[in-house]
Amino acid sequence: MLPSSLRSQEIVDTIAITTVPLILAQQHRIVPGMPAPFTTAARWSYYLHRTHHPQRLGILAVETGLDHVLRQPACWDRSSASYLTRYSRSFDRRLIRNTAEFGAGLLTGEDLRYQRLGKDHCRAGCGTRSVARSSRI
Repeated sequence: MLPSSLRSQEIVDTIAITTVPLILAQQHRIVPGMPAPFTTAARWSYYLHRTHHPQRLGILAVETGLDHVLRQPACWDRSSASYLTRYSRSFDRRLIRNTAEFGAGLLTGEDLRYQRLGKDHCRAGCGTRSVARSSRI
């Protein structure tokens, strides 16, 4: 009789030997219901859209205008220079956040975009969920 730690190690080794080749052989297949792999070109396009698209910049200008009217943060007055400072700081935060997400996604291969799951994935009326999926194995 083998010690339990040795038997569990054999089980882990057996699972690894039998499943890893299957996973590697199937890595380029698209699973029905899952989005296509997030390639570097698609990731770059998504980054540019989120960061520099005119619609996104317009939404940022409107949000900054609302902050300007409400004097958030209160340390700035309501002058045009304060509005430009608020807008530039908001854009800086967006640029840093999106660049960090882009870089981390390239390094890890994770797809952090929001993905709506189909009806089959949710039976109790739980709505939608966010799915993080690795595009690399």
